[in-house]
Amino acid sequence: MKHLTIKVFLYGITPEIWRRLLVPAELGFAQLHVVLQQAMGWKNLYAHEFRHGKGKNLLDVIGPASMKSKVPAEHFQDEATLTLQQFVGRSA
Repeated sequence: MKHLTIKVFLYGITPEIWRRLLVPAELGFAQLHVVLQQAMGWKNLYAHEFRHGKGKNLLDVIGPASMKSKVPAEHFQDEATLTLQQFVGRSA
């Protein structure tokens, strides 16, 4: 089984708050959300989304199906259907 190392950090926080996670490449983004909640000690109280792009061009959104109507179709992917392995290596 292939694994990926992911570094997660919070912007604008000093000192930097971060976690390094080793996760299966087959992990879906919905499951990654659960892993992040646990790793960061959060309680899943707020809506979430994953964004992809470079700089201020973070147009592509990976999120729950309930968010689909809020994002243009060409920029949205359902987190329940996309795995990290499918995503890694994509260009912005």
